[in-house]
Amino acid sequence: MRPLYPDLRAFFLPSSLCRHAHLQDDGAIEGAAFLSMWRSLPPEQASKLPLAVSDIEAAKAALTAANLFVLAHRPVPGTPQQALYLTGRVQGVSAQLLLEIRLVPGAPGLDVSFKSERSDLASMAFAAVAAALA
Repeated sequence: MRPLYPDLRAFFLPSSLCRHAHLQDDGAIEGAAFLSMWRSLPPEQASKLPLAVSDIEAAKAALTAANLFVLAHRPVPGTPQQALYLTGRVQGVSAQLLLEIRLVPGAPGLDVSFKSERSDLASMAFAAVAAALA
């Protein structure tokens, strides 16, 4: 069987292409701005990622390297959980990404909550967190 158009070439890129490459390196905001935006935006979207984080400091460094900036890290009162609050911005999109990650160090399963003016960016944000922490 001969191809219909032998001079045309198709390039296939893997779907696991670095999604964080589309995050700007100036996506950090102040904590007060994060809190104000979080309160003013519609309810968050959530995802449970099947990852385990044993070293919180290494995870924070990996997220920052992926242009997801950690604003705060604190223990969740009354639980063994730790919470990370992150922000980022997608290139070419005028929307701030706000994320909360709750985890128990060493245990599988990250609870990730997402808020933004653009709710359609949630799956990209979840994929960026997963890629950074995988």
